[in-house]
Amino acid sequence: SYVSQYNSASPKFKSILDKHWHLLREAYPSILEFQQGPMMSYQGMYRCKGCAQCRYVLVGPEFDHPHSDQKYQIRGYNTCDTNFAVYMLVCPCGLVYVGETTQKVKDRFSQHRSTIHTDNRSLPVSRHCLEQGHTSDELKFRVIQHVPPLKRGGDRALALKRAEVKWIDRLGTLSPQVLNHDFDLHLFL
Repeated sequence: SYVSQYNSASPKFKSILDKHWHLLREAYPSILEFQQGPMMSYQGMYRCKGCAQCRYVLVGPEFDHPHSDQKYQIRGYNTCDTNFAVYMLVCPCGLVYVGETTQKVKDRFSQHRSTIHTDNRSLPVSRHCLEQGHTSDELKFRVIQHVPPLKRGGDRALALKRAEVKWIDRLGTLSPQVLNHDFDLHLFL
């Protein structure tokens, strides 16, 4: 498996690899990895291309800090189907909300959209959208970190919540100016 960041040359690179892969297969018949064609995988956030939420995905290998020029690389290959993820919602006015979910990100995003449709003002994202006149169709999302199963065991859900708190702090999305209203520092004790 070859992991890279996608760019405009990636399809051409893949085409060249596919065209000449037979040379490796024939030259090294005892190496099993060369017997199958190359598998390309790109880091970042991409559409799963099979769900109703795909059109709201912010695609790409990186994202910008909401209040500065700093860029962050998204590790791993993430889609709407990614679970155990820290995600970012981006409002049309530029405000950002950071959340975490153990379910597929597309399902969690659908729930955010539903709270706007049902006029639920008890949650920060829907309250903001409803007060500002934004529709659920204007809300976009991306995964900013996936928390894989822990290699040495442990509480994956706790690791996810800790990652969320770190991103809320790193991106400065805590209220009053932005959409996150609180986070729990007890997670680090």
